[in-house]
Amino acid sequence: GAIHTREEVLARLCASLEVRFDTHLQRGAAATASALEERLAWRGEDVTCGEREGRLVGVASDGRLILRTRDGERKVSSGTLRRKA
Repeated sequence: GAIHTREEVLARLCASLEVRFDTHLQRGAAATASALEERLAWRGEDVTCGEREGRLVGVASDGRLILRTRDGERKVSSGTLRRKA
């Protein structure tokens, strides 16, 4: 592949983030959550997120992750997401 400078990579990253941020401002959190939902890795996998563990189901319209736990579906707003071994 081609070699790119740090400046080129950073400029592309900033441009991409600007588009996402503008979309978020114009269309709201649900649009951002929908974009995350489409790209969600580990869907259907057993994960831990903070102190919770369960199967990763999706992304709620408010951006929180949805885990199916032993106690039912729970929304998680923070924590380190890890796939269970």
